[in-house]
Amino acid sequence: MILFVCAGNTCRSPLAEVIANARDISAASAGLYALPGKPASMGAMIEAETRGLSLRSHRSKQVSQELLDKADIVYAMSDELAEAMTQAFPESKGKIKAISPNIPDPYGMDFMYPIVADNLEEFIHCLQQR
Repeated sequence: MILFVCAGNTCRSPLAEVIANARDISAASAGLYALPGKPASMGAMIEAETRGLSLRSHRSKQVSQELLDKADIVYAMSDELAEAMTQAFPESKGKIKAISPNIPDPYGMDFMYPIVADNLEEFIHCLQQR
């Protein structure tokens, strides 16, 4: 299973999760600084729906050692998040990688959601080709 991680688990990582799962890739998502139980952002929900996907039932969750242990690999949305995760969970260091190029946080910038989703689609497509 792939674990996608962003800051709050309301924008980038839920989009990555739903895109990957739609392509038959087992994926989950979490946020390093997430407040558990929050819905996906409206921008993420709208962008998912434009792609025939749904984030209506998504609720944010915080990264935990248990989630990391279940994951085969962990993709953080930025170098900074990957570094912070490595410091917070040193025992999982070998699993944690940053997506390259980094995926910018679209929170509060609705015009960014299509760009973010396109970048995630491309990244996930490349994963399938490996």
